[in-house]
Amino acid sequence: MKFNSLHKYLDKIFISLLIIIFFTYNIERLDYGLPFYYNLDEIRFLYSTLAYLSFITGDNSFFGDPIIAPLLSLILILKSIFINELLINSLSVEEIISKIKFNKELFIYYGRVASLITSSLSIFFLHLIFKKLKINFIIYSILLLTYSTSLITYHIASYHGKHAYYLLIFLSQFYFYFKYSVKLRCFNINAYIIFSILGALAWGVSYWPAFFSIYFVSILHFKKFKFKEIRYLITFFLIFFILGPVLGIIVSDLPILSYLTAAGSEHVFSLKITINEFLEGLKIIFFAEKNIVLLIIFFPLYFSNKYFKFKKEILVTLIIFFFPVILFALSIQGIPQLRYFAANICIILVIVSIIFNEFFKSKFKYIFYIFLISNLYFIYNNVNLNNKIDHIITKHSFFEFNKNIKTDRSKILYLLNLNFHESLKQNQLY
Repeated sequence: MKFNSLHKYLDKIFISLLIIIFFTYNIERLDYGLPFYYNLDEIRFLYSTLAYLSFITGDNSFFGDPIIAPLLSLILILKSIFINELLINSLSVEEIISKIKFNKELFIYYGRVASLITSSLSIFFLHLIFKKLKINFIIYSILLLTYSTSLITYHIASYHGKHAYYLLIFLSQFYFYFKYSVKLRCFNINAYIIFSILGALAWGVSYWPAFFSIYFVSILHFKKFKFKEIRYLITFFLIFFILGPVLGIIVSDLPILSYLTAAGSEHVFSLKITINEFLEGLKIIFFAEKNIVLLIIFFPLYFSNKYFKFKKEILVTLIIFFFPVILFALSIQGIPQLRYFAANICIILVIVSIIFNEFFKSKFKYIFYIFLISNLYFIYNNVNLNNKIDHIITKHSFFEFNKNIKTDRSKILYLLNLNFHESLKQNQLY
């Protein structure tokens, strides 16, 4: 009894400290490149976010993304501005508006803060998944350290875009799938409503992640009811379509298949390119998360043991692992990029945790030490890569470059893009 109480206490301390350290460490790096750094994806997402404020600003901003991710981003941005500028810096509303007007990059910065907050929540949801599967504390704590130090986690946490929200909603879907898969008797009408809402939210983030809710509900429904209780499925799809596609069409005119079709693009479908991009996607995942090596090596041994649990769940999970890879390989306009596969990294970690948790409880306990040594190396390598990133973003800024110019500065011509507002800091430099 005392051991269980101590374990619960240790678990809460660990996950709290991990999230606090992750947030504190990364928030110091969020101003990289600003105010000069120009990222088309961040600007596109910024326009989608500002579209909700067009009735105040008067700007004709547009939805370049589905509607939910920009809305969640705006809510977190406004909360961050309220806390930092109003409460901490003690600025008036007029002063805040003026500050943002002369420093347009602040909205990008607070957008990155919003992504960091969302990514911190993702760590917590990944932790909940491990807990729901009753993974050993040592195993999941090491995997959470591996995840929180990985480049893909840093990437989506420091980037003002929709992928942090996509990952959070995916992990929410993933959590509820395992919750009801482990306790199928609890899978009732309330579960269908939960998945329909999560599916609608996923639709409003990037459209295709809604597939996960549909897939999970279909698997769980067939597992419990077979072809009975069809009214539950009708309820799920009704709520999903009203809050997802229907609401999306009303608010935004962004084409649903814009990333898959060739409309407005010079590219055409090519089987050779599709195969190459499929392999490129797998290659990105392989280099982003080395635990896939352990998965490939030890999966056959795990699956061949008839006493090991969660085999059906792993097979279900492996199918969704390949879904994003195939989707972006088929996409005519999009190309595989690291941030698209954040969910794949989490899938790898969850499956690895299940496999080595079963080994740890069996006569193959010694295999655990392979997992331990490997992940300690992965963590060390991740930290080393993060240090290199810090060196790049702190030592190679435009301001540092400007300071080191030896030529007479009066002879330097700065070419400005007059389509964009220059910040106060930029104008002072010019």
